[in-house]
Amino acid sequence: DLIIIRGTNHYPQDLESTIENCHNLLRAGNVAAFSNEYENEERLVIVAEVREKQNVNWLEVVESIRNSVITAHGITPYKIVLLKSKSILKTSSGKIKRNANKNALLKNELEIIYEWDFNQTIDSKINSLNKEIVFETNNKNKEQIVEFISKKVSEELKIHINEIDKEKPFSEYGFDSAKSLSLVGELEEFINYTLEPTLLWNYPTINKLANFLSTEKTKDEPKTDLLKFTGTEKFEEIVSSLSDKEAEELLLMKLNSENLDS
Repeated sequence: DLIIIRGTNHYPQDLESTIENCHNLLRAGNVAAFSNEYENEERLVIVAEVREKQNVNWLEVVESIRNSVITAHGITPYKIVLLKSKSILKTSSGKIKRNANKNALLKNELEIIYEWDFNQTIDSKINSLNKEIVFETNNKNKEQIVEFISKKVSEELKIHINEIDKEKPFSEYGFDSAKSLSLVGELEEFINYTLEPTLLWNYPTINKLANFLSTEKTKDEPKTDLLKFTGTEKFEEIVSSLSDKEAEELLLMKLNSENLDS
């Protein structure tokens, strides 16, 4: 039952333990974590029973699950499904049947109360709106940088750009090491300045990052090749194929390279 996401092993029982304790409407011992292939990549899927009550904001429960998994395990769930009480599939001895729940989900046979999908269908106007955002190449102000970062987060999450919370940490949006490094690379291209690879750790929200970039960037230091030791490939092309562990190793290489040059 080992779950492998982007080259990293995760034990489903660890994920399930994290999830069942993150919200009081989740029923302990009634959570299943497994992977399934979406968009040619293995993704994490969570199926969980809930205590049924009236006037519940189920999206808040989903957000609790999502944030707890990201914080504790460093991965972002692709699909979260909330089930009616006593409907999750188990063995006669009461153990969760992960594969059976997975197959039932794929066949639409589970008793679903609420379903959240990372790649849920978005109005086509979102894409056209995002494509209309055009930026100049020099002298970026805070508003332009905020809009650029918001656009990139919107594209990553496949949600409307106006739904992006600019005070929400990047980690809660599922930005792992590889995604963070990729965003830094795109920002370098956008503002035409060399940036530190640890930027999103030091300035963890859109507003904090944009404020820093618009007021503190080194105006006399135009962008140079970010990874001198990797040749002339674009940064985002390098990190797009990396696992979390490889991205972290790349980060260390970058920092070590800078220390040698200083």
